[in-house]
Amino acid sequence: MHAQGPENSGLTIRLVAGFAVLAAGSRIFVGGSLTVGFVVALVLLPLWVPVLRRYWGATVFAALGILAALSGIWLREVTAVNHASSVSGMIAGVMMLLGIVTAVGVVLWARTIIPDWMVGALFGFAMLASATLGAETGNDNPWKFGVGFPVMIIVLSLVSRPGLRTLEAIALLVFAVVALGTDSRYRFATLMITAVLVLWQMLPQFRTRRASSLAMVAMVGIIAAITYNLATALIVDGYLGEQAQSRTIAQLEASGSLLLGGRPEAAASIALFQSNPWGFGVGVQPNLDDILVAKTGMASIGYQPNNGYVETYLFGGGFELHSVAGDLWSQYGIPGLAFVAWIVVLVLHTLGQGLSTRTATSITMFLGISTLWNVLFSPIYGSLPTLVLTVGLGLLPLAAAKPLGSDPPALVSSRDALSPLP
Repeated sequence: MHAQGPENSGLTIRLVAGFAVLAAGSRIFVGGSLTVGFVVALVLLPLWVPVLRRYWGATVFAALGILAALSGIWLREVTAVNHASSVSGMIAGVMMLLGIVTAVGVVLWARTIIPDWMVGALFGFAMLASATLGAETGNDNPWKFGVGFPVMIIVLSLVSRPGLRTLEAIALLVFAVVALGTDSRYRFATLMITAVLVLWQMLPQFRTRRASSLAMVAMVGIIAAITYNLATALIVDGYLGEQAQSRTIAQLEASGSLLLGGRPEAAASIALFQSNPWGFGVGVQPNLDDILVAKTGMASIGYQPNNGYVETYLFGGGFELHSVAGDLWSQYGIPGLAFVAWIVVLVLHTLGQGLSTRTATSITMFLGISTLWNVLFSPIYGSLPTLVLTVGLGLLPLAAAKPLGSDPPALVSSRDALSPLP
């Protein structure tokens, strides 16, 4: 029997890393709330746990995730005096949060073995397979609600290799046009913001001193505000279709704000937080007082909350507040909110560092901006793959990272800083 040579050993570990990423990006359940990705992450636990300390903010991310899971269990016991709860819901909620932490750990470990663009593409292929095999393709707009986002992840990952800036910009603009034709207003805005940032990085750099990462974060905010106002004007004038125009005008007339008018769940979340800032617990079901508080908050922005969507979907079996921040706060309390806040810090750190050195790729920027939106306006379950890939693909190796706001470091790629293989 011949001993396995170093080349074969390197190929084997690459194949394992690729399979692990595919498992992390898929939604294949093997029983109850247990997924294939979670099982693979547990098997690979000795490999990815030591890697956490090699990325900026990863250890804090994992610690806050575990703390939030424990907080959710504790809050469930505290609120049991006046709230019903579900054991299966508790198990599902705890496994969901731990699944986020373990999946991010797997992605971070895989980045030390295979290139970042390959990690993103494999994760996107897993998402595409899940969307194709699942119910997402059975609706009236499968591109918007199913296969579109995974395809974007795959393509943007493939063109995020060095020297392909022009292809990145073209891909983003093409996807933005497709978003117009599929009635996806927020996706259009996200793609356009990312495209502007890619084009900005392509401009000649005249200053000898690079801008700080905080200045770059501020620039992203300004571009986002300009894009929001421009997109709103285009939609209201009917350039993006009659359906988008009618919905937007109705939302503006209801509350004066496109964001609040289209997201009454945000008003409900604020009202519930003011009523009970500590949260409710994982698997806990709202009582009548909670529902009345939430409805009052919705009514305050002109939304009529007495409907099946509110009573059945949002509060029929638990707290579904249609935002990552709201969902994690309601289930895991203040630690859950701290977990979300740290995710925001990580995203801003990645964007700031990448833009200040003009090394930010379209995939990391697109994911980061999408996650910032999801934190406020998208439910946690649908945001899970995006969140995992945003953190897993975006975290910077310590060799290439400095605190947010400091002068940018010399360019060190994650591949150069971490990979033990040639």
